[in-house]
Amino acid sequence: MTRNKFSSIFRIATFSSLFATVPLASAQEVFSQIVGAIAMDLPANSDVVVATPFNQTASFRGVAASASGDQINLSSDALTAGAFNESGGVATHYVLIESGTRQGQRIAITSNTASSLILGGADLTGLATDDAISIVPYWTLGSAFPQGVAFHEETAPGNREVEVILTNQAAVGGGLQAKDVFYFYSGAWRKVGASKSESFNSQILEPSTAFVIRNNAADKTSYFFGEVVTAPLAVPLQRSDSGLVDNFVSIERPLDISLIELGLHDSGVFEVTTDANNPTDQLLLYSLSSAGKNKQPTASYFFFNNAWRKVGADINTSFDSDVISAGMGIAIRKAQAVQSDQLTWVNQWELPQ
Repeated sequence: MTRNKFSSIFRIATFSSLFATVPLASAQEVFSQIVGAIAMDLPANSDVVVATPFNQTASFRGVAASASGDQINLSSDALTAGAFNESGGVATHYVLIESGTRQGQRIAITSNTASSLILGGADLTGLATDDAISIVPYWTLGSAFPQGVAFHEETAPGNREVEVILTNQAAVGGGLQAKDVFYFYSGAWRKVGASKSESFNSQILEPSTAFVIRNNAADKTSYFFGEVVTAPLAVPLQRSDSGLVDNFVSIERPLDISLIELGLHDSGVFEVTTDANNPTDQLLLYSLSSAGKNKQPTASYFFFNNAWRKVGADINTSFDSDVISAGMGIAIRKAQAVQSDQLTWVNQWELPQ
């Protein structure tokens, strides 16, 4: 059974003033952000489809003064020049647009000056003066699991107990499709097929993307820590003209969310079913607690006649109150489209009072 300990640890973080305090554009202002933690069970000899429930603590919060081309300008020299530059051609931070017409978008930072962010050819159309922004470090294997998943370090790389499997975020034809496999050995993250002396600590865990933790041994518990994200989050969804696409995504929220609270059904990017016998877009859930590898979805939902329905259940029963657990990776199955393209779902959420 998954143990979601956010509620108790969240109270400690809130009432004991365990806050991440970061500067805004003005040196006179500060912003206190709530942090928390979640414990997640990893059943023996099983895969768990995981979503990171938190962000890393933002390095900066402020507002945009203007945007030109692929550059966001601030009103003052609020940054340290070069602090957010790419490392070895790989972005280390992204900018999260927290308000305005581009809210929820996350864009990789190429470089920065004291008063500007360069975003490597990104289209910033619609970004307006005073739109709130934050600069956030990417989660990497090394920052999310600095001592390995569940603090486990391999002793025999050829007989691995714990693996992190990155999958194709958009799987044409459906199903979990493994892309790269990593394990923690000799003090660093290693990649299957690469030299055991090469570190992959800087391997990015892309925002809004689910991944798999495979536990080949006895029961373990993993812990997630970070900053609670209350801003809107934009989740990219692919669709294809050659077949259905399973988009394996995460919702970086630290509490359970009911299906109706997702807002997916009225987002404009999730196709509502008109024939209950032929569902179009579907929402797939993968159990956090059931045992087994290469898991299939435990439930498939579609939106029909103003409510969420479950495949295989009575069509007159509403499943609006079914929940996505904190830390649960999900898949949004897009039906075959007339043309291949990318849509964006913006998830809105507020911390309950």
